[in-house]
Amino acid sequence: FFCSKFVYPKTPFSSDARVSFIDSMGRKYFIGKLTGFEKRQISPPDLIDDRMFVLFETKSETKIIPLIRIQ
Repeated sequence: FFCSKFVYPKTPFSSDARVSFIDSMGRKYFIGKLTGFEKRQISPPDLIDDRMFVLFETKSETKIIPLIRIQ
């Protein structure tokens, strides 16, 4: 994923998934839930200024995707 002011994550799972941002220190910023294969515009937290990841979690699966911030 590349991001500037917004990220457009799409859950890779067919079931509902929790979506969070994670910084390089491991701090998690919960964003909300996406339904199966839903795509939504999300603004990353301003507190994250270094490496950032999007975390998708279901009851049985987890997927972490790195983000690259575009200035």
